[in-house]
Order: sequence, then structure tokens, then C-alpha cells
Amino acid sequence: MKNSKLISLLETFDAGEQQSFRQFIASPYFNTRDELLPLYDCLQPLLDNLPEEALEKERVFSAAYPGENYDEKQLAYRMNYLLKLAERFLGVQRREAADELAQLDTLEALVNRRLDKHYYFIRREMDRELQGSAQVGADHFWLQHRLAEIGNKHFAFQEERRFDQHIQTAVDALDSFYYAKKLTLYCEMLSRQQLFQQSYRLDEQEQLLQVLEGSDLLKIPLLHIYYHILLMLTAADPDPHFQQVRELFDRHFDELATADREAILTHALNYCIRQIRIRTDKQFFMEESLRLYMVGIDRKIFLPQGHLSPWHFKNVVKLAFNLRKFDWAEHFMHTYAPFLQESFRENALYYNLADLFYQRHDYDQAMQYLLYVEFTDIHYQLSSKTLLLKIYYELDEEEALLSLLASFTISLKRNKLLSADVRKTYENFCRLLNKILRRNPRKMAAIKEEILSTSPITSREWLLKVLAEEESRL
Repeated sequence: MKNSKLISLLETFDAGEQQSFRQFIASPYFNTRDELLPLYDCLQPLLDNLPEEALEKERVFSAAYPGENYDEKQLAYRMNYLLKLAERFLGVQRREAADELAQLDTLEALVNRRLDKHYYFIRREMDRELQGSAQVGADHFWLQHRLAEIGNKHFAFQEERRFDQHIQTAVDALDSFYYAKKLTLYCEMLSRQQLFQQSYRLDEQEQLLQVLEGSDLLKIPLLHIYYHILLMLTAADPDPHFQQVRELFDRHFDELATADREAILTHALNYCIRQIRIRTDKQFFMEESLRLYMVGIDRKIFLPQGHLSPWHFKNVVKLAFNLRKFDWAEHFMHTYAPFLQESFRENALYYNLADLFYQRHDYDQAMQYLLYVEFTDIHYQLSSKTLLLKIYYELDEEEALLSLLASFTISLKRNKLLSADVRKTYENFCRLLNKILRRNPRKMAAIKEEILSTSPITSREWLLKVLAEEESRL
């Protein structure tokens, strides 16, 4: 029972949702099956820790229905009905949270019932809220479209022969919504293509750009920014479009919806990261990446529910290292570690402090911090072993280096929890490091070519540095 769909759904409910769902079950408007409330009342106290014994079917049935003989078939039916009710509860809860959509439904119902006074009162409220909205995303245009569409329906019911603006507003708002969604989806598709080497159908891309060029639609900040993101992802010379994205983003930040702020910032960051990988002069894009990350953190875009992702934390630190901003990185770590979720906090802080002391060539201190990293997260385990290999190399601890390299290679092959890409990333690193350490002078040039062409791989620049050092000693 513990692994049932019902339990896996109910255990995601927080305390408030558990109480609201109980009221939902008790309401005859939503539920006409009296037998579901006793079942939920039996399950609710168990949701925090899900004890195996207490969730045995016979025990649950007898606790929920003390006057009935155990009937597994009936229990399955009731669990299924309760599951369907829980799923409906999520939909109703989501609809009620989207207050504007619920108001639109109410407004249209009032129009259909020819209740003009009620309609005008709610309509004025909605118009005032819409006009006072500082943040404008695609949903804003959809709301504007639906409101105008309902207004046009209301006008038609009046049977008046006069000009009315509602239908024009409905068309214009629909255009704004359509092109905003089309642009955001096309940009997402292009980003995924670059990441996963897969192709989507983008048949209307050129037509989309032609429609937008010189159009009044580009007066809308959201569309203007995404227009340049699309060109940043496709143009032969993308840098001017990147500059436009960063300038427009800074200028119109307050007008953008929260989700759009994060998406635009992510597109800009991904562009910088790609340029760092492919360009010889990386300085500007490393500095810009760090700036964008700090914009995301300082403006709380990268702090959902007040928490900073450990991967954003690590990326900021790594960029600071590459820019030789070691003191800044240390200050950042101690300042923002408290914003990491508690389950990630110590590992993220200790691993990155170990990396900091490695960068400062204080290898003993680096190894000391690595001892504090718990291997509960596979990514920290892989990163820690990679860092330890680097430390052993820098300390000329050849025996320890070769021993760890061998055991690390074997563990990568045996670990069934690793994705194929992650395994390959570290296997390639170990394989090429092993080749370098054989110190065959006739193969060094070929190894360099292999390092440059191999993907995926971690620590490519470090391998090239080691190769150059070993070559100089031959």
C-alpha cells in the first residue's frame, strides 16, 4: 500500500493541503461517497513517516471500517475513488489559486445570464487590476484577450448598431499572446537542440522573424527581448543580439513576469557558457556570466522559496576561480551557504572550500575539507575524487594517484546509478589522464588531439596543462 499511487500523491500534501483536502472530501458538493472520509482519516496521520506496518491493507481497512469484514476488492475501489478525488482537489485548488481565470468564468456566466449590473461591477474591477499590473507576461495578454472576447459577447447581446472596440482588442491581445508564446517556445526548442543534439521542426522561424521585424509587436518589451534571443541563437553574428538582450533585460526588468525573468536570464547565461567553451578569449564572457549569476541571486530570481541551488552556488564559485577572484569566492561561499537547503549545505560548502584551497595551492587544507564531504550525493562523490586526483598529481604522489585512478575507473564501470553521459564524462577524464601518465613521447601529440576532440569530458583545461607539463619533462 505504501507504494500505491494514492499514498505517493497524498504524501506530497503539506499540512494545509491535508486539512483542505479533508474539507473537500467532507463536502457533499465534491464527494457523495461517505466511505472515503474514514479512509482518509485513517491515512492522514501516517503521511509524515509512512510506517510499513501501519500501512498494511488489513490494518488500514479494520481501522477505517471497524464494523466490516476485510474486503481487498472494496479497499481497492475506495482507494481508487479517493485517488480520483485527490486529483480533482489539485485541479480545483489550482483553478482557485488562479483568481483571474476564475473571475473570467464568473464574468462569462453573468453575460450568459444577462446580468448586466453584476457584469459591469466585476468587469470594472478586472480592468483596473489588468491596467495596474506592473509585470506583463504572455498570460497577461491571454487574460486581456479573454476579457475582450467576453466584452464582445456582452456587446453582441445588447443588439446595438454601433462601433465597439472589444473585438479589435481581442484580436490584438491574441496576437501578442500568440507571438509571445511562439517566441518563448522556439527559443526553448533551439536551446534544447544545442544541449541534446536533437532537432525540432522550426518551419516558421523565418516567417516569424519577418512578421516581427518593424512590427509594433516589438514595442512590447517581452517580445522585443525574445526576438533578440531568437536571433542570438540563430544569427551568423549573435553578439549584437546578446548585447540587446542584456540591455533590454536590465531596462525592463520590473515589467517582466517572474518566470520570464528566470527564462531570459537562463538563455543569456547559456549563451555565455557556450562562448566560454568555444572562444580563445573567454574573459568577457566569464565576467558576464558571473555578473548574470549575481543578478539572478541578488534579485532573488535564483532563490525560489529563499533557497539557492547547489549547482548555481558551485557555478558561481568556479567562475570566480577562473577569474582568479579567490577572496571574492571565499566571501561568496560564507555569505550564501546559509541560503542552500540544509540537506545540501555542508557538502556544497566543504567541497567548494576544498576546491578554493586547491586553487590557492594549499593542498593539505584542500584534502582536509574533502574529508568533510559526505558521499551521499553521487555528483559530490565524482567531483571529490576528481579533485583528489588533481591534488595527488600536484603533490607528486604517484602511487596514491595511480591507485585512486584505477579504483575510480573501476567504480565508474560498476556504478549502475550513473547516467550514460555522466559515466562517460568521468571515464574519458580517467582514460586520458592514464594515457598522459604513461609518458610515451611519441603519443603526446595524439593525446592532445584526443583531449581537444573528446566529449563529454570534465577538466579538459587541466588535462591539457598536465600534458604540457609532462611533455616538457620528457
